[in-house]
Amino acid sequence: MSSLGKLFGFKGKGSKGVAASPQEAIQKLRETEGILVKKQEFLEQKIQQELQSARKHGTKNKRGTEQACDELLAELEEMEQEDLEKDLLNVGDENVADLPSVPGTKLPSAREAKAAEEDEDLRQLESWIS
Repeated sequence: MSSLGKLFGFKGKGSKGVAASPQEAIQKLRETEGILVKKQEFLEQKIQQELQSARKHGTKNKRGTEQACDELLAELEEMEQEDLEKDLLNVGDENVADLPSVPGTKLPSAREAKAAEEDEDLRQLESWIS
């Protein structure tokens, strides 16, 4: 099941694809946001610990410093991923009614446009002559 499907309350392949009610989906989004906030706070604490460890081992233990830096980078990447997930949560908040409507007619191809332009030029020339 896709993560977006899980996020918005869609059932798996075995069900009929019925979505949760809007209130349930909003509640689930709030719970997910709360979990992400807690996870971010934990990761920020972990980053501070790793920075302290890197400072401690910075002059004495090169291997310890490299390990602390690698762990720090991994945690930073995880935080970036969580920020992207939060942004995805906020995508549904945009108002769809503000979007412009898409024209239903087919746009003319380059050949059709050129032919129409030439026809117009010929009509103007005929009107000028007469």
